[in-house]
Order: sequence, then C-alpha cells, then structure tokens
Amino acid sequence: MRRNARSSVPWGAVLFGGLGVAALVRGLRHAQRYVLSGAYAQSCAGGSNCDPALTLQTQSGGQPVYAAAPGRVLSAGPNWVSLAVSDEAVVLDYSGFDQVQVAEHDRIGIGQQLGLASRLRFAVYSVVRGEDGGLRLGTAIEPAGWLATHGQAPSARVTPGHEGLWCEGRRALSVPQQVARCGIQLPQPTAWALLPVQVSLT
Repeated sequence: MRRNARSSVPWGAVLFGGLGVAALVRGLRHAQRYVLSGAYAQSCAGGSNCDPALTLQTQSGGQPVYAAAPGRVLSAGPNWVSLAVSDEAVVLDYSGFDQVQVAEHDRIGIGQQLGLASRLRFAVYSVVRGEDGGLRLGTAIEPAGWLATHGQAPSARVTPGHEGLWCEGRRALSVPQQVARCGIQLPQPTAWALLPVQVSLT
C-alpha cells in the first residue's frame, strides 16, 4: 500500500508569514500614531531660552495624549509622565497634563492613552550611563524630528486656520540652525519610517 506523498506546501512559513503580515497591517492601521489629539504646535524646540520641548495646544480643551513608543513609566505625577522607551535608549518627557491616567512602573504600549491635556510639552532625551554605572538623561533630541523618524506626528492632522510652524512639517522638516546652537541633536534615521523622511538643518 502506497503512503500519501508528503505535502510540498511549507505550512510553517505560510503561518508565520501570515502572522507577520497581520502584525504589519495592524501597526499601519493603528489610529493613535500621534502625541496629542486635535492640537497644533504652539512653539517648536530650540525657541525662546533654547527650550528642548515641542509645545502643543488644543482648540477644544483636554484631549487624549498618546504614547509615541512602547516602554515603562519612569515617573508620573499630577501633570507629567516620563516614559523610558523599551527599544531605544531615550526617555520621552510629557508635561502639562490636565489628567494623568498612568502610574510609575506601568508598562505602556505604543499608542496607549497616557492622559488628557489642553496644552502639552513633549521632549525627548538620550539616556547615557554615568561613571558610577547608573543611567541619567543625556542630550536633548529634537522632538518633532524624532516623531517623524518613528512614523509618528505631533497631532493627527493640521489644525484648520492655523499657520503651521516648521516642526509641523511631518515627513520633511527643515530644522533651523538655532536648534543646533542650543545643543539639541537631530534624531538618527530608524526603520520605523516606512515613508521617506527628511530631517535636516537649514
């Protein structure tokens, strides 16, 4: 009696390939790939007093604030959240919340709601290891560029009637030289940017 021929279809590859495609589609369709809903940039990093933060303002009161990367909450208070990114040596610093909805040590997923704010400061800092072996905040990284290179944006869309600042350029950011003079670094390119992204000093 003849045995059935073994299937030539690589079912393992098909299964794992399908899971990969499903994960990619889910990531691309993620609705919250921005920091503050319904907001516009009130000021960009490197402005007055070399502020390293991007300041966002809403037009309709407190709106949801979302995590721009997965990580762990380093600290959280009445109006701030510091998030240590899990796959990159940076800390995301959010301040100005009307309401914080996470707590210290919470594990956070990308796009997870952190709280509500009508005016929010968002900054990004590198993390460096000190001589004692401990970790500390390092150089400020230009936040709008960091968002762009990670497939994120300050807000979901451009606010009608608002004349956009340079930091609202999304995938093409012309960063003023003042930012570099303030000691704020431009972000490194990453694999997150599925569409072309250009962040350069002008």
